[in-house]
Amino acid sequence: METIVTFRDLEKLVDFIQPNTYDYVYISLGSKMNESHTTFSYPLKNNIITSNAEYQMIPGFVRLQPETNKILSLVIDDFHNTTLHKWNIKHMENTLRYHKNIQLVLFDHMITLSNITHVIQTLNTLFKNVCPTRLLLCNYICFKSSNVNELNFENELPNKIQKTMSVRFKESFYQWFGYSFYTYHHIYHYNSYYLQKLMCFAYISSLLNKILKKNQLDIYNIESVEYELQQVKKNDRKWSNFQDNIICFT
Repeated sequence: METIVTFRDLEKLVDFIQPNTYDYVYISLGSKMNESHTTFSYPLKNNIITSNAEYQMIPGFVRLQPETNKILSLVIDDFHNTTLHKWNIKHMENTLRYHKNIQLVLFDHMITLSNITHVIQTLNTLFKNVCPTRLLLCNYICFKSSNVNELNFENELPNKIQKTMSVRFKESFYQWFGYSFYTYHHIYHYNSYYLQKLMCFAYISSLLNKILKKNQLDIYNIESVEYELQQVKKNDRKWSNFQDNIICFT
């Protein structure tokens, strides 16, 4: 079987995937590599860092699973640009040399508010016998600088996905924090945290700026944030809720 395959027809995609043959299923929306680097203007101006799209397609928590686990990574994104498509395949082939238990499937499809319901319903049916704890779907669709239409799309899409997820997979949906410097490498549990994010994210960003300065949050320095809060004997519920609902994917 090819390590990477591409489909442009949803029915053919469904026919190809054999859900019962996988130990873990990871589905990502809008995760393809568009650029090798990305630039942030906060907290430092013109701060250029390596893009994490490779890890959006196959996260660290997927790569770290036992080699005996057969894993499906399904990427749903617009791959109509032939050059971009070939670049993604070439790059991910190098990655998969070290993770031979992962099958990467690309579904060349432009997600819209009008077609997302059908896509999610199809996935609900396709993976209906998969254990909910063995499936994770994450939305990475985000624009660096949004116009009014793009901002509306970004805001409405996650809620529409959550509402369409079957009862079985209601807790399997995660959302990317987007191009926010400190949480660039993190996703959050949408059903549990999206309202808290709206209310508390400015506070979390300020807290991370105060403690991490010019460093992004990762699996190592997250403990230093906890340590700083303990030093002032502060039981910070906003931080605790944030920490309980996030996953670092790099």
